[in-house]
Amino acid sequence: MHDATDRLLARIPLGEDGFFECKEVFFSGEKMKAPKSQEIADEMAAFANSHGGTLVFGVQDQTWEIVGIAAGRLHDVVRRIMEAARDQVSPSLAPEIECHSLPNTLGEIRNVVRVGVEQSQFVHRSPGGFLRRVGDSRTQIPMEALTRLVQHRSHAGLLQFDEEFVARISFGDLDPALISRFRTDQTSDDSETLAIKLGMARRGESGVVRPTVAGVLLGCQTPTDTMPNAFIQAVAYRGREVVASSDMKNYQLDAKDFAGPLDTQVEGTCRFVAANQRVRATGGPGISGSGRERIWVGGTSHSMTCLRSSRQSSTPLLTGTTRWRCRISAFACSRTVSN
Repeated sequence: MHDATDRLLARIPLGEDGFFECKEVFFSGEKMKAPKSQEIADEMAAFANSHGGTLVFGVQDQTWEIVGIAAGRLHDVVRRIMEAARDQVSPSLAPEIECHSLPNTLGEIRNVVRVGVEQSQFVHRSPGGFLRRVGDSRTQIPMEALTRLVQHRSHAGLLQFDEEFVARISFGDLDPALISRFRTDQTSDDSETLAIKLGMARRGESGVVRPTVAGVLLGCQTPTDTMPNAFIQAVAYRGREVVASSDMKNYQLDAKDFAGPLDTQVEGTCRFVAANQRVRATGGPGISGSGRERIWVGGTSHSMTCLRSSRQSSTPLLTGTTRWRCRISAFACSRTVSN
């Protein structure tokens, strides 16, 4: 943090450019008057659509004087920034937000908020339209350039979804035990280094290590604290035909939500599927006692067949078909059953 503060203190007197923007903050009574959330969203989207950049709140944007933000108002400023990134930008952004205390020209300590925005793999729209950073200002992206930018970023693969940062969480929020379970006998790295190698975290433009989507899904006991939709919802239905909603009470056989680390969710979902196989049959063509159980899971309402091998060859194989719904991308999960 001290290094980041020193870099910020050295950078502010140089003024604005294609990667740096300053904003003075104004309050009227209890309400934050300026900058408006739309303006904040436009600035962040312009940086994301260009090569990334930094916004500093609490600095006069003509003289570069550090005017600061009252300590009791920092939360209001941070909240407006987060709301702008989430609600005013599409797709939403997850900027890196930090509070710093810096001396002004008189040596008086003033509070500022630094917002780091990385170059995005998407093209973002904000209240001002599709914007980019040109010099020390933001401008509309011409249609021809916008078309090329969309094509480039859709194929460039700058970052996969699971590599993106998650807002409102720091590396310290990851569970060290959940990271360490991926260690091998040859692993000697500390938790932070191991997490970076695993893709569970990476360094932001300020050098701070932050969790990625993969890190939150696999390294948090409750991923839903920061990613509300990070759970699996499974439902088993009676029969193989869709019925009217009035018959839903007798139509739905079982339902359960699975939370926790992603691999725990997958294991629980597979057990749910196995528990809801209700049709017994003997082995048929293409079915053998190979000792392998394979479960396929679909992303929406699908029929699903689970083949469970018997522990003794004299026992008939179990197979079944159950219609069910699961809120997760399609995947296959298989394991070998010991005899």
